[in-house]
Amino acid sequence: MRDTILYKAWAGFLKIFDDIMVLFRPPKVKAEHIRKAIAAVKPGYIICRRFAYYLDAYFIRGKYTHSCIVLSEKDVIHAVAEGVIITDIIDYLKDTDGFIILEPPYKNETEIKRVIDFCKKAQESKFQYDFLFDRHYDGAYYCNELIWRAFKSVGTDIPVKRKIIYSEDMIRFCKIIYETPF
Repeated sequence: MRDTILYKAWAGFLKIFDDIMVLFRPPKVKAEHIRKAIAAVKPGYIICRRFAYYLDAYFIRGKYTHSCIVLSEKDVIHAVAEGVIITDIIDYLKDTDGFIILEPPYKNETEIKRVIDFCKKAQESKFQYDFLFDRHYDGAYYCNELIWRAFKSVGTDIPVKRKIIYSEDMIRFCKIIYETPF
């Protein structure tokens, strides 16, 4: 199905739809929030963010609409329409309307490394974005699915309440380290 013209048209539409901005006010996150985030993050942490001005934010359920895994105090890795990418943490957090930093219940340092390595391998393998949001298909990932699969690869299952994995599933699974105050 992913090789069909219909799927390719759907993916193309969503790539455009994801980038449509409806800006009513400036983003809320400021430099002070990003500084606090950089001071708080550790490799393996999860950051979920939200935007009020991208059109797709009105169609994704939950307070936070996108998530990533922290690689270092400088970089994060996440799945976007272009595939699995590594992004500077400042670029990931700037221009947003809020974010939350989560500490997953890792058993040890080896597990953290294996989760990060899983995500990096997905990026190096040029995994595509899962525009069908099908967590049962392992050839493409959407943002929350990448994190869910990374944990599943080390034997930890993040409990999911619906067909699609949402940021709220990860929030229930993790300890909250920092949340923007709005």
